[in-house]
Amino acid sequence: ESPSGFRVHWETAIAPGRTSKIVQWLVDHPVDCIILFLEDKSTPCPQGQPSGSNKQEIYGVITKIVFNGDPEYGGLFMLQLAKFSEVVQNGIGMQVAPLPFAHIFLAHWCSVA
Repeated sequence: ESPSGFRVHWETAIAPGRTSKIVQWLVDHPVDCIILFLEDKSTPCPQGQPSGSNKQEIYGVITKIVFNGDPEYGGLFMLQLAKFSEVVQNGIGMQVAPLPFAHIFLAHWCSVA
C-alpha cells in the first residue's frame, strides 16, 4: 500500500508471482541492488550499468517489469504509473526485505552474485 492508500495485492490466484518478478530482477541486476539498498556508494560495483540514474528510475523500471501486461492490474498500471511505482518501492521494503537488516544481506548477496 502506498501513502495515498493505493493498494496492490502482490500474490493472487489471477496473477501469482509478482514478488518473484521483483526478486528475480534484483538477482539479475546487482548494480541496482547496490543503488537501492546500500548507503555506502563506495562499495565496489559489479560490472554492468544500473537500470536508472537514481532509485526512482530503477523503481520505475521494476514497476514496468512487474505490472506491464499484468492480467489484474495491467490496464490500471498504464493510467497510474506513479502510484504503481510508489507501491513497488514500498513493496520492496515490505515484501523483499521485511526483516531488520535484511536489505544489507540482500545487497551483499546481489553484489557477490
